[in-house]
Amino acid sequence: IRILSWPLDGEGSNWTKSMAAWDGAHYLKLFDGGYYERNPSCAFYPLWPTCIHWGEKLFSGMPVITGLILNVIFSVAGWTLFYKIVRSRWNERVARYSFLALVCYPGALFFHFIYSEALFFLLVMGVWWGLERRQPGVAFICALLAPLTRGVGLFLVLPLAWYWIQLRPWAWLDRISWPKWWRKERAITQEKSFLNESNARNCKTLEYLLPMAPILGWGSYLLMMQWWTGNYWEGVAAQKYWGNA
Repeated sequence: IRILSWPLDGEGSNWTKSMAAWDGAHYLKLFDGGYYERNPSCAFYPLWPTCIHWGEKLFSGMPVITGLILNVIFSVAGWTLFYKIVRSRWNERVARYSFLALVCYPGALFFHFIYSEALFFLLVMGVWWGLERRQPGVAFICALLAPLTRGVGLFLVLPLAWYWIQLRPWAWLDRISWPKWWRKERAITQEKSFLNESNARNCKTLEYLLPMAPILGWGSYLLMMQWWTGNYWEGVAAQKYWGNA
């Protein structure tokens, strides 16, 4: 059930089968046929096949090419954001070696196939960039979309909640003997606070909503599964096809 290659009828070239195998074939299956009950592919999340659907209009009849091109675009965009953020927060040398470690890591192989890693990495970098550059709208949208790309996107609620706590002007926080790195991080975060912006009221509203963005994204995913399959938890139930209880 789990091992697929594209196209599903097995009539494609060896090149197509190699570039769109395993998870890539499941995403293309969702792009082609959508979600339905008792479908093992429901274990995969909808934003990436939706992007292929939109992009395929530019490359009619060539979903494999569309997926590969989109992955290149998302990868380069995510890597660029990563490099710029690290360079801004630390220095050029740290950014250079961090970037090399990122792209040379063996797992970076999946940035080049029709997998969701490139899109998810771009969204995580979008959250980081939004926090660093006082762009709460960007951070909120990226945090909202991340759980629609991969399930672990829900856990963005943890760093966003941590960020929210650091912004709080509670005096008792500063009376605790925190490590130096905490005090430094708290000072940097407060300096970059959205509340320092001219549109402070709107920024403050978004700041309070930020930790809720991944939860809202996950809730949207459940509603989509209910709409498509008639079961909110169809995606969770499909994990049984992959050896997960």
